[in-house]
Amino acid sequence: MKFIKATIKLIKKILAGFFLLLGVPLLILCIVFIINPDLAGSPPSSTEARTIWVTVLLTIPIPSTAIGSYLVWSIVQQNKREAQREQEKEDQRLRKIFFNLVQQQGGEITVFQFSVAAQISGKLARKYLDKFAGEYNATFRVDNRGNVIYTFIL
Repeated sequence: MKFIKATIKLIKKILAGFFLLLGVPLLILCIVFIINPDLAGSPPSSTEARTIWVTVLLTIPIPSTAIGSYLVWSIVQQNKREAQREQEKEDQRLRKIFFNLVQQQGGEITVFQFSVAAQISGKLARKYLDKFAGEYNATFRVDNRGNVIYTFIL
């Protein structure tokens, strides 16, 4: 399943690049020729040349650029959703470790204990413990070595 998702994402990226590489330069070219049709070296009158270039602009560059832009937007949104799902999984994992550790330690836990059990940095462990402390009305105390001990009522 991951392979299929990764392949679809790659195809989207390739198509987005193709459509944008086709659309943007043609868009610029058409606009330049609409503004100054004499640059195109076309024999028709300026009005006829402008009409032709507006028609070209509406048929190729604008749809191509729109499709490429939509694909890029779609990829960005997909990346955001995937990152959010990963963060939710990590939050669930840490919450489970937190509850197990609090029960094992009789309601008292330090940043170091949580950091080791969850295999995360001390800074991140403190962030999560502060969050859980607010959520579950924990109290704090500092031991004689300067460690902050979070106390959760079981």
